[in-house]
Amino acid sequence: MRHRQSPLRAACDAVRAIPTGTGPASRAGAWEEANERENGSGRTISSEIHTRGNMSTCAHLEQAQDPSPRTPEGCEECLASGGSWVHLRKCLSCGHIGCCDSSPSKHATAHFKEIGHPVVASFEPGETWRWCYADNLIG
Repeated sequence: MRHRQSPLRAACDAVRAIPTGTGPASRAGAWEEANERENGSGRTISSEIHTRGNMSTCAHLEQAQDPSPRTPEGCEECLASGGSWVHLRKCLSCGHIGCCDSSPSKHATAHFKEIGHPVVASFEPGETWRWCYADNLIG
């Protein structure tokens, strides 16, 4: 009898399967895609990982703070330029709000590349995951 792979395991495996040389944006994008699928219980994959306590960690994730959002109404750069976004991410170093890699401008990743702040958190209601660009880890 063959057991069906859990959606959580499938999502983690999909992210791990992306070659590390493709950069953190590809891995973060794959995680976002996997997270948008529900795991069959009505919960997102990220909430399931948080509940199970299976999150990965690194020094950046362990030391991340929780600053106030600089622009809680949306992506800082998109608001200034009149752009649009799909999902929002908050920098856990300075509170910058940027748009995700599914958005046209990918301002959260651009912030990491320009400023070097390594950890973002989802700035979406009900999501509690964090991403370390420097170590390619979800936490």
